[in-house]
Amino acid sequence: MASFRLRVLGVLLLVAMAATAATAWLTLRQADSQVRESAKAGRQEVSRILDRRTAYGYAHGTWDGVAPTVRSLSAATGQRIRVTTETDVLVADSDVLAGDRRMR
Repeated sequence: MASFRLRVLGVLLLVAMAATAATAWLTLRQADSQVRESAKAGRQEVSRILDRRTAYGYAHGTWDGVAPTVRSLSAATGQRIRVTTETDVLVADSDVLAGDRRMR
């Protein structure tokens, strides 16, 4: 009788361990997929921002008047956007344009 109980207990432990391992594997797989999708979306946003900024530069030849473009890109992407010159002079900052004067 004790032998039967031990076998049943062993089978139950084996089933519990298999279920736990399967759950952990599925959770890890789903989390990995979500991280990859998030990274892909981030790269697409950066590419979109850079494309619009580059197009503005080519069209105007100067950064004068870039503020509305920075503001609209920031609103569309939810990202902080800063445009600086080669000598690191700030031309436009989406946080400043939105009234948030804190530096991050």
